[in-house]
Amino acid sequence: MNRIFYFILGCAIAVSAIFWVKFPKAERFASLGGDGARLGELDHRIEMNPKPIDIAFFGSSHTATGVADKMIEGLLGATGTPFSIVNFGTFYMGRDLQLFELKRLLSRRKPRLVVIEVTEHEYEFGHEHLPYIGDPSDLFCCKFYLDPYFPKHIALYLKLQATHALQDATGNAPSLAPVDTWDHGWRPYMRQWSLAEYAAAMGPPGRWGGLKERIHAKASAYGLDVVRRMLAEARAKNVRVAFLYLPSIRYIGRKTPVGRDEYTPFGPVIDFPLALRDEPGIWYDEAHLNQQGAEKLAPFIADGLRNLLAQASPNQ
Repeated sequence: MNRIFYFILGCAIAVSAIFWVKFPKAERFASLGGDGARLGELDHRIEMNPKPIDIAFFGSSHTATGVADKMIEGLLGATGTPFSIVNFGTFYMGRDLQLFELKRLLSRRKPRLVVIEVTEHEYEFGHEHLPYIGDPSDLFCCKFYLDPYFPKHIALYLKLQATHALQDATGNAPSLAPVDTWDHGWRPYMRQWSLAEYAAAMGPPGRWGGLKERIHAKASAYGLDVVRRMLAEARAKNVRVAFLYLPSIRYIGRKTPVGRDEYTPFGPVIDFPLALRDEPGIWYDEAHLNQQGAEKLAPFIADGLRNLLAQASPNQ
């Protein structure tokens, strides 16, 4: 009996040690590939690139592909309001990773304005890439008990920690390959949606549409809580916050599971222009603008930013 007890105790101590140990950042970023490799680029832009960051956009692939930061920067500069603008959008949904990136930015830089993406509903889960680069405090940052993926992400985090420990012990720890360095993070989609796909997306929601929207509305509590934490982090640094509405095409100008009114108490919202809804050539798919769409959206975003920056900060 004592042997079983000490075995269990030893396993618990080993798991606890692996859980809390911090491995070099290079090892953690090196374990990411594909779209996750962008996280290393974002880290480089924050820590290594000396160019200022005045306005930072945070969001999912809607932001990464739809916010033409360099073009918006040029439009503002042409009217006498020069600001350095950076798109920190990450691929896939998950507010907790956006909070992680925002905290990294605020710990090293002092932007004038942070703009957070708003879609038609909040994603119900945490981001699949956070276990690769986050610490336990990041994984437990929010109302994790509302995140159905939380147990899976904790298991993945422990697996990655054990892998890093084994690699270090055997001298096989990976080194981070050189990352792309850039001033602007826009990653446009080139494909143009077909007219048939566009027409289908603009049709009625279908038999299960109403039920699906009600489920989305109920499940948005997790994401909204993380948004509040992002707002608190920015305000603690006296950084202004605004929101940019980047919906799926079906919801433009229509009632959404989580409406924009949910966000107006948090800060001003730059709306998606209704004029762009009826242009099928600007869409990559039902949720993402293509390059042409992002370029057409850029002047509307620039105007919204110009109006915000002309106003006195509510934090001052």
